[in-house]
Order: sequence, then structure tokens, then C-alpha cells
Amino acid sequence: MKIAVISDIHGNLTALKAVLKDCRDLAIEKIWCLGDIIGYGANPWECWSLVQSIIEPNHLIKGNHEDALENPEHLKDFTKNAQAGVNYARRQLELPENVSYQEQVKQGILSTLPLMLRLTESGVALVHGDYLNPADWSYVHDEAEAEAQMNALPESVNFLGHTHVPFVFQSGGRGLIDRLPDRFELNPDCKFLINPGSVGQPRDSDCRSCYALLEIEGNQKFFTLRRVFYDIDATATAIRQAGLPNYLAERLYRGE
Repeated sequence: MKIAVISDIHGNLTALKAVLKDCRDLAIEKIWCLGDIIGYGANPWECWSLVQSIIEPNHLIKGNHEDALENPEHLKDFTKNAQAGVNYARRQLELPENVSYQEQVKQGILSTLPLMLRLTESGVALVHGDYLNPADWSYVHDEAEAEAQMNALPESVNFLGHTHVPFVFQSGGRGLIDRLPDRFELNPDCKFLINPGSVGQPRDSDCRSCYALLEIEGNQKFFTLRRVFYDIDATATAIRQAGLPNYLAERLYRGE
């Protein structure tokens, strides 16, 4: 089975569509999402609608930007640019054409998104921020922070997002794997912590969209990091036309 693990779309509809085309080209059968569909970008609800249409409800978790949309008091922990993106998404809810999303928010659909999922039949877990306390929205930036997660990992393969920077961390002393082969076998005797990077706002100095391809073949699992070009000019123009901070457009070209 081929599975795409996507994260941190952040209202970048052009990037999301490019990634989904890549998924179709690879004949990917399932898509799992680690949250932060909205925020930063100009098309939060178009992205939300598209994600809802392709992902089963039990394969989608909540990100901190969805949390802040429903809990504005949590915005105090956001940067000014991040606050602008969430507030823009909230204003978009007031538009007549977005009445269906208004109803979803009123019905608490965002609130019902889980903070963590254990897909025990696949030996995989999903979270947005970290496994020690998902509700704190903490970041896992480096090897020491990844190592601190090891005892909390519920499955053999554990995905998380939030930092927009891809990495693979393996238990058993190997640690962060700096040079991944094109198709990396995940040792079933180890635990893995994997960040698939960001679809809509990469921050690893590579401007291309990023996601994970997980292949499950019997007892074997293989990981591939996929990079996808998309029309950054179109996304940047949409951000500026929406009245969002220009920095949110410029950073896309630098992958930061």
C-alpha cells in the first residue's frame, strides 16, 4: 500500500494541488494529514474543502492553527505573521460563499479533530507537534528534542509536523539520518520519528513542496521524501491580493 503523509498546507492551494497531482501520478492509495491546513496562505477554506474531500475523517488531525481559529486566546503565542493568517481565515468565514464552513465551525467539527492518532493496524502514529504532550504544541527541532520523544512514541513509525522541516530520527543509537537514500527501509526492530516537511510553506531552504511517501509491503515499510515544484508566483500573488503580510509571500521563494 502506498500512503502519502502531508502536513502544514497553510492555505497554499496551488502547492496542495501540485502535491495531489504527484500523489495521483504515483498511484497513492491513501492520504494522511498532520494538520495546519489553514493559516498564512490566501486560500484556507479551499484547502480545507479539498482535504476533507480526499481524506477519511480518522486520518486527519488538528494543528495549532486550527486550534487557534477556535480558541483566539491561544493566538498570544503566535508571531504577528501567524496571527494575521489565522485572523484572515476567520474573516473568510464571514463571506456568504463560505456558509458551509461557518456551519462546520458552529457544529464544532474542528474541535472534534484528534490531537493524535494511533493507526495500530499499520503500526503508525500521527501527531502535529509532539508526542509528550500534543496539546502544548511544542516543537521538535533537533536531535536532543527528538531523542526526548522516544519513550513517548506509541508505534514503530511515528509522524509529526509543525516545524516545516523534514527529518528522520531512528532509535537504537543511529539518531538523525542526514543522508537518506531515495527509498529508505524502516527497520521493524527500531522506532522512527519522521517529519514529512511542509506542503505549503517549506522552511528547510528548499522552496519545493514536501511530503512523505510511506509504502507498506507485508511486514516491511519504506519511506521516501517527495519534493514537488509548484507555481510560487501564483501563491505569492494571492497572498498579496488578500492583504496578508508581504513577508508571507517572499519567504516562499527562499523556502524559509
